[in-house]
Amino acid sequence: MVSMQITDGRDKELSLISSQPEAEMGKRPLRWKCQTCNLINSELLEAPNPFDASLTIYGCPGCKDVNCFVNICDEPGCTDEATCGWPDEDRIYRRTCYRHYASK
Repeated sequence: MVSMQITDGRDKELSLISSQPEAEMGKRPLRWKCQTCNLINSELLEAPNPFDASLTIYGCPGCKDVNCFVNICDEPGCTDEATCGWPDEDRIYRRTCYRHYASK
């Protein structure tokens, strides 16, 4: 994962993490859907949990809600929740919905 420091406009430092480099490691990039604002993105905000510093919380870069994501299908154009994981014929690990798992 790649991370960089950003601020949220209230001078609090957050990290923006991206799953894009996973493609270089034999995985398709993960895509996330915020269940609050429906933003689909491969990047999430990351910050220490203010109640337990040993834990991390993840936030939506759009609405700033936390821990409100589902992983969505990696098939281009599909926004269904990813419920299956499998290696394709090129040995790249995929996360897909049930429809695109069946099409392998």
